[in-house]
Amino acid sequence: MAGLRDEAESDPALAEALSSVQRELSLYERSGSGYGCVFYLLRVS
Repeated sequence: MAGLRDEAESDPALAEALSSVQRELSLYERSGSGYGCVFYLLRVS
């Protein structure tokens, strides 16, 4: 990830993506086994 951080200095989209991933990792580290995702699929009838 360190190599990508160097590239992100000149690429705002990459910098935002790395920031988002870092936030998710931090959340996971703080939450431990309580971390998870839920996906809902809806269909109009």
